[in-house]
Amino acid sequence: MIGKRLVTEHPWHRQVEFRVRCLWAVASLLFNGPAAWAESLAVQASTVIEVTLRGEEVSGLTVEFANSVSGRQTDYAWSGVTDPSGRLELIVPGSDRSLVSGFYHARALTPAGEVVGRWRSIPINRSRRQALELVLDSGLVRRPPAGPGGALVAHYPLDGDARDVSGHAHHGAPSGVEPGEDRFGNESGAMLFRGTQDRIDLPHQVLDGLRDVSISFWLKTTKSGSQAILSAANRSNDNEHIVYLWDQENIHFFSHGTHGQGASFCWVDIPPIADGQWHHLVVVRNAAEGNAAFYVDGVGQTDRCGDLEYRALTVEEGGLIIGQEQDSLGGDFDPNQVLEGILDDLRIYDKALSVAEVQTLLGKDGSVETEDLPAARPATLVAYYPFDGDAGDGSGNGFDGTVYGPEPGEDRFGNESGAVLFRGTQDRIDLPHEVLDGLRDVSVSLWLKTTRSGQQAILGAANRSNDNEYLLYMMTGQRFRLFSHGRFGRTQYECDVDVDPIGDGGWHHIVWVRNATGGHSDFYVDGAGQMGICDDLEYGALSIEEGGLIIGQEQDSLGGDFDPNQVLEGSLDDLRIYDGALTAAEVQALRGMVEPGGRSTATQETAATSGLEPNAPNPFNASTWVPYRLDTSGHVRLEIYNMLGQQVRVLVDGFQAAGAYRVHWDSRDGRGTAVASGVYLARLVHPGGVHSRRLLYLE
Repeated sequence: MIGKRLVTEHPWHRQVEFRVRCLWAVASLLFNGPAAWAESLAVQASTVIEVTLRGEEVSGLTVEFANSVSGRQTDYAWSGVTDPSGRLELIVPGSDRSLVSGFYHARALTPAGEVVGRWRSIPINRSRRQALELVLDSGLVRRPPAGPGGALVAHYPLDGDARDVSGHAHHGAPSGVEPGEDRFGNESGAMLFRGTQDRIDLPHQVLDGLRDVSISFWLKTTKSGSQAILSAANRSNDNEHIVYLWDQENIHFFSHGTHGQGASFCWVDIPPIADGQWHHLVVVRNAAEGNAAFYVDGVGQTDRCGDLEYRALTVEEGGLIIGQEQDSLGGDFDPNQVLEGILDDLRIYDKALSVAEVQTLLGKDGSVETEDLPAARPATLVAYYPFDGDAGDGSGNGFDGTVYGPEPGEDRFGNESGAVLFRGTQDRIDLPHEVLDGLRDVSVSLWLKTTRSGQQAILGAANRSNDNEYLLYMMTGQRFRLFSHGRFGRTQYECDVDVDPIGDGGWHHIVWVRNATGGHSDFYVDGAGQMGICDDLEYGALSIEEGGLIIGQEQDSLGGDFDPNQVLEGSLDDLRIYDGALTAAEVQALRGMVEPGGRSTATQETAATSGLEPNAPNPFNASTWVPYRLDTSGHVRLEIYNMLGQQVRVLVDGFQAAGAYRVHWDSRDGRGTAVASGVYLARLVHPGGVHSRRLLYLE
């Protein structure tokens, strides 16, 4: 273990960190002014990772985290020790810039150094508080949604048992049910109900006394008749609270009401669900507003049953049961109303979930808080086209393109020949088909400037059987159409995305994330994301044949039959293609690539002589010199960033007088490790502004 930058939190840790941050913030205010003070506070926010281990022996284990960088030795640099319940809270101070938003590895070790758990591809966001559940001996990572005020009362993953992992120890008692395959194909990852007397008894305290209640679960069934999901009872009312499928197209909802109503009853029509597929269902009892809400696969019917007045629930011991409908407290089960199917991931909240929270549970918000979806592996840069006068691949992978017609144009920073200009007709750039061939998770990032509001193809991939194997296509200045290959005999799927107008002659950043692992796409324009779209699609591996990957034209047959009405007309810059699904944080980093601190790109280039000058040599294969000039004395910071916006090295950080400087970079990161081949960014922050330049390192 190289070092312990993270430790379990004690009160004095918070006191010391708080005092240091306060002193540092006051100094920043005095020397740099209010704007710099506000910015510095944001930069210095700590990263907090709440870890809960699940398994048999979870006390006193050391949990270590390491940044998962392909091709480098794993450096487990942040660690902490679990308490008797398997919990620990890890804190990275904001001053530690080595932890960045991205994917991390983790492992758990006994005091004797034995590794008892390993986990990969854990998304972590810098400067945020986040919760993780790590399951020993399985590699399983969960992100429990953190409801306000500790609203999660009980969480049953149903991973072969009925244990509550919320931390409240509301463990259930299975009877008759068996482990089944969950929605991700994991054996024993869900629970199978075969009817008759199968059930799971839960502690009555889970619902007793609650008013606002939300119940979320995943269900797979072929039964079209009546079946009870959850029932709660007392001696006076066997229908105190029931979530009940009347048939496959109706949810019935019984819950206790005031004014002597007994059980307040309502129902909603839903799409048929007895199709043998997994469906996500949420039932919300909103006592505060006197209504209910129902969601099936994220589609909600809200503000229903609005004439009901709910009181606090009374659930007696033995009266909270999954899979059976009680006609008396704890018994008198009707065999015609039993649950027959597979149940997974049951959650009960002491609150009325919002629409956004339901979408998060379903996995549609796209942030790193999206929970329980199979994690797409970290995005790897396959090809990078800066378009600085040609179509050379700056990734170091050798996927150079061939230009037919387009000319060099001015990029978004005013650099001549820094982008490529398409004038329509037959203009195109052919890329090697290997860039996309065989990929499943794919992210494409680019900058586009156009005044054309009509149809135009940006990037198209084809084979002999399907000319729309993969196509990023503008229908209008306010709508994109995404074509992509699907599974099970579907040659292609298409999906429309409405966006703010972009045919305004200004530069716009566009990212399409084809998340085959999660079964959806994400689409970003200028950092604004539409997450979880096209979520009914099942993407297969792409099949791209030679000559079939083209920028600027829409192919009606492999490598040809271009439609002149669908050509690209505009400027294109900085096209990046990744073998993986970029996270929202990574997209934001890409958008601010020339200014990772997040300032407007309009401030990138500073005037006249002040700023960065071209490095030499460039490209370089061992080291390079980075020159810059200062017109004004002051604090200067020169940093190196990679293509995901992650800081690699700080070369200068201190006061410098006005004048010319040249700084040596030996192609190593802050820990002395040689970096991988690829494009890097030198970023100079100085009294005159901010300036950035690309550096190309080739081993």
